[in-house]
Amino acid sequence: MGSGEKESFVEPLAPGEYEAGLGDYLRNLDELAYYSLIAGYFRHLKPGGSLLDVGCGEGLLQQRLGPEAYRRYVGIDLSTEAIRRAAARADGKTCFLRADAREYDPGVRFDAIVFTETLYYLEDPGAELLRYRDFLEPGGLFLISMRDLESRHSLWDWLDQTFPVLDTVRVTNRSGTAWTIKVFQPG
Repeated sequence: MGSGEKESFVEPLAPGEYEAGLGDYLRNLDELAYYSLIAGYFRHLKPGGSLLDVGCGEGLLQQRLGPEAYRRYVGIDLSTEAIRRAAARADGKTCFLRADAREYDPGVRFDAIVFTETLYYLEDPGAELLRYRDFLEPGGLFLISMRDLESRHSLWDWLDQTFPVLDTVRVTNRSGTAWTIKVFQPG
């Protein structure tokens, strides 16, 4: 992306905006591909495993996975409204919690931790990823997705230098929005 091009990016929803329906675009066809790819990676690499979805919103990744794909799913998000919407799908192995990613400690380990367009909202994403690495089972994975914007390059560079990359894919929807999805095995 050249310096004269405008970055296509939606800021995180402020309090009250989710309730006003401003997050409804996430259920559109334009957003389907990257959720499906992340779900596919999890199904293939950690079938029947445990998953922590950091910044889960209303649980769209959990919907793409389906409950048969995991033994435990925990989704956390700052938005009370998003968690309220997701809560209808909670059951004995699926839970949604309102939590701040910077403070959350699950008290258990997971086979995979997903960050779908959430890392760049954290004040120090590197420090948070190093902290979340402790919540992974041995051989656990980070599944990370970010919109392709020039401002993300240094974060991707840090990730690539810090954790072994298992795979990378780039997806572009019909409106030209692109995401990069990478699978890392931190430990």
